[in-house]
Formats: sequence, C-alpha cells, structure tokens
Amino acid sequence: MRWQDTDEATLEKQVTEIVVGVLVAGEMQYRAGIRRQHDWRIERKRELEEEARKAAREAAERERRRKLEIQRRRHEELVAQVRAWSRAAEIRRFVDAVRAATDLLPLDADARAERNAWLQWALSVAGRIDPLEGDDLPKLWAHRSSSRPPALPAE
Repeated sequence: MRWQDTDEATLEKQVTEIVVGVLVAGEMQYRAGIRRQHDWRIERKRELEEEARKAAREAAERERRRKLEIQRRRHEELVAQVRAWSRAAEIRRFVDAVRAATDLLPLDADARAERNAWLQWALSVAGRIDPLEGDDLPKLWAHRSSSRPPALPAE
C-alpha cells in the first residue's frame, strides 16, 4: 500500500482510502499476532504434555527398578537364610555324630565334661546362625523396605 500525492489524486482526496488501508493493515497484523500466539500456545501445551508423559515414564521406570532391587535383595536374603539354616543343620548333625561316636568311648569325667562343653558350644554356634531359632523368626518375612515387594509374574 503506497499512497502518493499526485496531480490527479492529492493525499487529501485519498484520506479515506489511506485510513481504510491503515485499519486493514492493522487488523491483519493484529490477527496474525493472535494466530501466532494461538499457535505458540498449542505448541507449548504439546511440549508440556510431552514433558509430563516423559516424567511419568521416567517415574514408572524408577519405580520398576526400585521394585526389582527390592526383589533382588529379598532373593539374596532368602538364599543366605537357606544357607545359614543348612549350615546349622549340618553342625547339629555333626554334633550328633560326635556324640554318638564318643558315647561309647571310655571317657573319664573331665574328658566327658570337656566333650559336653564342646557339644554345647557347637550347638550354640548352630543356634546363632539358624534363622529359625530365637526371636529373629519374624525377620524371615519382614520387609526391609517401606513398600511391599512386587508380585512375581504369573506363568
């Protein structure tokens, strides 16, 4: 839009056309700005939604890993408990075998007392490592974290 002062059309005679042109140009710019703002809002909303989805995926992955770690630790603890229980049972069997083998021996009172003290000591070792003895029995199923472990997948 260009207006010029000419012999045939002075600027004074073009004032209406100029005003209409300026108003139309202003309206076009206003609408283009509104459209840009609208497009920006739509894009920003899409970005925020994607960021929220990403954060949710990351949180779910962290939770999955946390639960797997709990499950792994519980598995390791179970295996350790079974090993300790088996060792305690082996010690008790060994104590029984020593008792049976030495019951028939002609031991004097001091030797028998020494053997009995050793048998008691060996049984106390078995009792200390046995997860099924003492007040520690509830620890077998007590969870070591603030949340319950994940359920095993159905097969």
